[in-house]
Amino acid sequence: MREEEYKQSYRASHGVEVDRGYAEHVRKLLACGRVLDASLKTVKTGDRVIFPVTDAERAKSILADLDTVRVDVYLFPVLERRPRSLKEALAGILSEEKLSLLPSSYDIVGDIAIIQIRPEIEDISKEIAIGITRINPSIKVVLGEVGGVSGTYRLPRLIHLYGEERTWTIHRENSCVFELDVSKVYFSPRLSNERKRIFEQVGGHELVIDMFAGVGPFSIEIARHRKAKVKAVELNPDAYEYLRRNIRLNRVEELVEPILGDAAEVVPRINEAADRIIMNYPADSLSYLKYAVKAVKRGGTIHVYGFSDSLESWLREVELRLKQLGNTEYGVAGKLVREVAPRRYNVVADILLR
Repeated sequence: MREEEYKQSYRASHGVEVDRGYAEHVRKLLACGRVLDASLKTVKTGDRVIFPVTDAERAKSILADLDTVRVDVYLFPVLERRPRSLKEALAGILSEEKLSLLPSSYDIVGDIAIIQIRPEIEDISKEIAIGITRINPSIKVVLGEVGGVSGTYRLPRLIHLYGEERTWTIHRENSCVFELDVSKVYFSPRLSNERKRIFEQVGGHELVIDMFAGVGPFSIEIARHRKAKVKAVELNPDAYEYLRRNIRLNRVEELVEPILGDAAEVVPRINEAADRIIMNYPADSLSYLKYAVKAVKRGGTIHVYGFSDSLESWLREVELRLKQLGNTEYGVAGKLVREVAPRRYNVVADILLR
């Protein structure tokens, strides 16, 4: 590290001094006892290692059976520079083995961070949560997602790990603002670029049907940026209420019409044919394709999202379903939106009906 990047400062604090040969064992005991001070750097001098601790008496109690350690006041380097990764934030706190298991990414929704809790990191989830807030101090809540989303409403199972006890937040994306409760609605910040890709294709004259609107990110961003009219359909009553609020927050009441109900029942009742339909329900979108093809104009576009092991497989599935529905005049293109698991992708097919 260059001197201009970081001017080292020091602070006196209680620490545990131990022979280097016992250092890893002692570090594990202190880590399990949650008394390692993450704001200070571990000191190595000769054949001795000194761990900074937040509670000297608790450290003594944890190490009471060891006669090879000494607890005293030492001068420690302060870790003032914000870490750039979880590995950097937790170096010296977790073992190299545990550091290798750290998640490579996590979601940030407003001021809430959400990490996937795999079995192998369950015992260090609190440390990971604290590490996230060190990387990004604007994060006020860290939640763990256990088992992914499930059910008709695609809701996550969340546990509180660190920070304020809440699941409500305000998220900003593509110059729009969204109020939501991450425990009650489905929302993925990782689709930000995809939502931008879609609204950039929309013409101001278009009528768009958003069949699975959620709290309104596709619908509202289309209305704000392209001034197009959108019929936003949502089945989850909680998501629908946030959709209504977000329409007001973003001042698109004249452009976005929220509709509570199942898309399979609502879409056939929409009298005006759509220029574009968005089907962001990757778990089961093909089951609803028959409603979309009847509701879109000739020359209109349908964006169908799904999960697949490859883009090619997804496009084949979509084309097969179109043929089964009696559609023979169409063009299909697509893209990989994101990887959701090893060799498993969130994909989209853009269908142009001729």
